[in-house]
Amino acid sequence: MGHNIEVSGLDLNRKLGKGLLKQYQGRKKILFKCKNKLSSRSQKPILLAMLNSPTGVLSINNIKYAGNIELWSKKNAKGCDVINSMSLETYLSSLLAKEMNSSWEEEALKAQAVSARTYALIKMRRHKKNKENNFDIENSEKDQVMGSLLDSTSRTQKATKKTRGEVLILSKTKKMTPVFYHARCGGQTLLPQSAWSHSIDGYESVKCEYCRGKGARPWQYQISKKMIRRFLSSKKLSDKIGFKGMQANLNQKLRLVPNNDLTASSIRIYIGKTLVLFSKSILRKFFGRKNIKSLYYNIKKKGSLFIVDGNGLGHGVGLCQVGAQGLAKKGLSYRGILKHYFPNHELYKVY
Repeated sequence: MGHNIEVSGLDLNRKLGKGLLKQYQGRKKILFKCKNKLSSRSQKPILLAMLNSPTGVLSINNIKYAGNIELWSKKNAKGCDVINSMSLETYLSSLLAKEMNSSWEEEALKAQAVSARTYALIKMRRHKKNKENNFDIENSEKDQVMGSLLDSTSRTQKATKKTRGEVLILSKTKKMTPVFYHARCGGQTLLPQSAWSHSIDGYESVKCEYCRGKGARPWQYQISKKMIRRFLSSKKLSDKIGFKGMQANLNQKLRLVPNNDLTASSIRIYIGKTLVLFSKSILRKFFGRKNIKSLYYNIKKKGSLFIVDGNGLGHGVGLCQVGAQGLAKKGLSYRGILKHYFPNHELYKVY
C-alpha cells in the first residue's frame, strides 16, 4: 500500500516484531507510516507488527476485513506490505463479488468459486514449497482480487459454501494444475501458450457462443508506424526473440504478414527481407491492456497505420466469466459450466 496504514478494531491485540503482546480495551486506532509498497525481492522481509481482534474483524483505513493483519517491511525501506490472514472460504466469498458480480446466477458464481479456489490452492502450495514470499497470494490482477468484509453477500457466501473444498483436477493425472479465468473471451477461449510463453497440460480452446455479442463491443486500436518501429526497437523485444540486429534494420520497409485468425498466438512482420516473429502478448504488454484489451485479436496494415481489431476482455484462457453467466442462464449447472471450459478436468473435493 502506498500510504499510511491505520488499523483499527475492538479490543485490539498488538505485537510489534518479536516484542511483547499488548492489549487494548475498547475501540483503538493504530497508525503505521508506510509511504510505498515494497518492491525489492532481494531483501528478507521483517515483521513490523501483528494485530488481531477477538471479534475477528479489523479495519484498514476504515475498510473492514475478516481475520488477522500483519505488516512487513525491509531494512532501510520506507514502505510496507499489509498481509490479511483468513480462511480460504472467507477469502473466496469476498473475492466472488470482485472477480465476478454477486448478483449473477448462482451456478456461475459456484463455477467461479471452484476456479478461484483451485488457483489459490496452487499458489499456496507453491509458496509452502518455495517460500518465495511471506504471503500466499497477492490481492491484485496479478493473482486474484478480493473484496472487503462488506463485499461478501449472502449469495457469494452461498456459492462458496455449496462448493466448499471443491477444486478442479486433471482427469488423467488426478492432480491440480493452474486454473485460469478471465472476463470475456469474445467467442473462443485461448490456449495458455497464446497468452504466455509456455503451455499447460489439459487446456483446450473451446467455442463460447454465450460470450459473443454480450457485454463490451468489439474494440479497435490504431498504432502508428513510428510506434511500431519503437516497439520493434525495444530491448525487451530484441532480447525476447533473440534478434540483436533489429535496431540497424529498422530503417528498412516494414511489411505485415496478414492473419485473420483471432486465436493465433503470434504476429509476423518483415523488416526488409528479415522475418520477425513475436507473440501477441508482447505487443499487448508494450502498448498496455487498456489499449489492447485482450489477446483475441488480429492486426492489419492500412496506409501508415497498423490496425488492431479485437474482441473480449482479458487473457482469454480458461473460464470465460460472461460465458459462464450465459450458460447458467440457459440452465447449465456449475459442473456443466466447468466441464465446458475445462473438458479435460474433473471436480474433486480436497476438504
